[in-house]
Amino acid sequence: MKKHFGLIILLAVTILIMIPQLKIPWMLIDDGESLRVATEIDHHFSAGNVEWLFNLEKDSGRFRPLYWGFNYLTYKTLGFNSVAHRLVHLFIYVLIALLIYKIIYEITNKSFPAMLGGLFFLFFDPSRENFYRLGTAEPIFTLLVLSIFYSLMRKNKKTLLIVTTIAYFYKETSVVLMIFSLGLLLLSLVLKQTKKQRKFLFQYLIFNIIILVIQRLIIIKLGIGGWYSQYYVLSISQFFHGSWFYFKTILQQYNLLLLIPALMFVLNIKKQNFWVYGFLMWFILSLSVQVFWVFGMGRYLPPIIIGLLPMMVIGAVKLFKYRKLRIVSALVIIYFIATNSIKFVGMYRQVIPGEISSAIFVEYLAKNTVKNGNVYFNFTDGGVEYLYEIPIHLNLFYHRTDIKIKYFNLEKTKLESGDLVINWRPVLQKYTWNTILTSQPKLKVIQKINPDWQIAIEKN
Repeated sequence: MKKHFGLIILLAVTILIMIPQLKIPWMLIDDGESLRVATEIDHHFSAGNVEWLFNLEKDSGRFRPLYWGFNYLTYKTLGFNSVAHRLVHLFIYVLIALLIYKIIYEITNKSFPAMLGGLFFLFFDPSRENFYRLGTAEPIFTLLVLSIFYSLMRKNKKTLLIVTTIAYFYKETSVVLMIFSLGLLLLSLVLKQTKKQRKFLFQYLIFNIIILVIQRLIIIKLGIGGWYSQYYVLSISQFFHGSWFYFKTILQQYNLLLLIPALMFVLNIKKQNFWVYGFLMWFILSLSVQVFWVFGMGRYLPPIIIGLLPMMVIGAVKLFKYRKLRIVSALVIIYFIATNSIKFVGMYRQVIPGEISSAIFVEYLAKNTVKNGNVYFNFTDGGVEYLYEIPIHLNLFYHRTDIKIKYFNLEKTKLESGDLVINWRPVLQKYTWNTILTSQPKLKVIQKINPDWQIAIEKN
C-alpha cells in the first residue's frame, strides 16, 4: 500500500475530476450524431450488413470503423442512459491514469514521479474539452497509445499486436505508428540496445507495415475520399502555422514545468532510459503529423503530450535533489495543479448549467411545437452544428421527426401560425432580438428559459 500510495492519490484525483461530468446530459455537440449513427449501425447489423460499418464515412474521406464500433457497443449495452455512458468515460480516464503511472514507474521504479506524470497529464488545461465531451476520439486513442508503449516495454507481443491493430482502425492519425516503429528500431541501433531488443523492434516494424498496407488497401478498395480530407494540408506554410500554434499551446500551459526539467534532462542526457527517448520521439512524430490539420485545437493533444511526461517528471525529480531548487520546484508544481484545479471548477460551473439548460430547451421544443411546425433559429453560420444536432435529439428522445429546424432570415422567412423563433446566445445571433420582434408584428415572446434562450411564437 505504502509503495504505491502515489497511485492511490492519482486515481482519487482522476475520479474527483471526472465525477462532475456525470451531471451533464446528452450534449448538442456530437452526442446526438454518435447515437444516431449507432442506431443506424444497429439497423444494418440486424440485417446482416456488417460491412456497412467500413463504408460509414466513405464520402467524407475518413476511415475509423472501430471508433464507430465502440460507439455502437456502448449504445447497444447502455442505450440512451447518459450517466452510464459517462461512467464509461470516467473509467477510460482511470485506465489512462493507471497506465501513465505504470509506465513511468517502470522507467523510474519510483511512485512519486509516476504520480506526477499522471497529474501533469490530467491538469493539461488545453485538453479539458475531452473531459466532458463523449464524442471525441482522443481519450481512447491516448489509451491505445499508452497500451502500445506498455506492451513494448514489457514485450507482450499478443497485447501489442491487438492494440496496434485497433489503433489503425480507430483514428486516422494512427499512420504515425508505422513511422514511430521505424524510429524505435533506428533508435535501438543508435543507443546500442541488445540484439534481442532490436529483433523485437524489427518484428514490430514489419507488423506495422503489414497493418498499414492492409488499411490502405481497404481504403482504396472502398474508394474512401471526400471533403473532410481537404482540411489536411501538406504544405510548408501549414507546417509552420500548425507548429507555432501547438508550440505556444504546450509552452503556455507547461512553461517552467517543461523548460527547467528539459534543461535537467539535457544535462543528464547520456544516463536516460531508452524508453524516455522513445516517448520523446513519439511526441515529435505525432505532433509532426498533427500540425498539417488546418483546425488546430488543444483537445487533439492528449495522445501527443504523453511523449513529454517521462522527460518532465525525471527532470523535475532531479531538481528536488538540489536543496536550493527544491522549494522553488515544489511551488511550481503546486501552482500548476492549483491553478488548473480552479480552471476545472470554472469549466464545470459553466458547462454543466449550460448543457442542462440546452436539454430543457430541447424538451420544451418537443412538447410545445405544433405538429409539422417550423422552428427558426436566429443563428449565424456558427450555429450550424446546433441546427444539425437538435433535430437528432428531438427524433431520438421524443420521436418528433415532424419538426423542421431552420435558420431565421429577416428578408426571406415567412412565418405561419404556431411557428417558433428562437434567440440563443449573443455570440451566435445574426440579428438583434428587438429587430426580429419589430419586423414580425405578430410575434409574441412566450418563454425565456434563462438568459440564453428566448422564444417567440407567431400568433394567429
